[in-house]
Amino acid sequence: MKKLTYIIILLTLIALGWYFGFRSRPGTPVEPFPNSPVNENTATTTPIMVQYRIREMTSEGEFNDSLYFTKEEWAKLTQEELATMVKKRVDDWVNIVKNPPKSVGPTQEELQAQKEELQKQLDEINAQIKK
Repeated sequence: MKKLTYIIILLTLIALGWYFGFRSRPGTPVEPFPNSPVNENTATTTPIMVQYRIREMTSEGEFNDSLYFTKEEWAKLTQEELATMVKKRVDDWVNIVKNPPKSVGPTQEELQAQKEELQKQLDEINAQIKK
């Protein structure tokens, strides 16, 4: 009886191995669960994207970025359009590095209001300590 159980388990494992492993040939797409029904409510519709990586040395250092396109956009794109997009992206980065935005701090009035609020809080704390 034990021998029969082992044989059944072994045959089951061999069948599963053949079903999930050996039936697909290299170079062919493999579905994770062949013949499984697709639920259209949960099926993802994420488009396939093409990533064009940019790596360019500039006067301000190395610039690294990527442009993303759908397959349709990529097929319609010319070399001139791509070169224009890359140049604009690189030039914009160099401009930001060379001319960083000026930080805007609080005005004198805002600083004075903060100081008065903090002084008020300090007075309240000191009054609680003296009790």
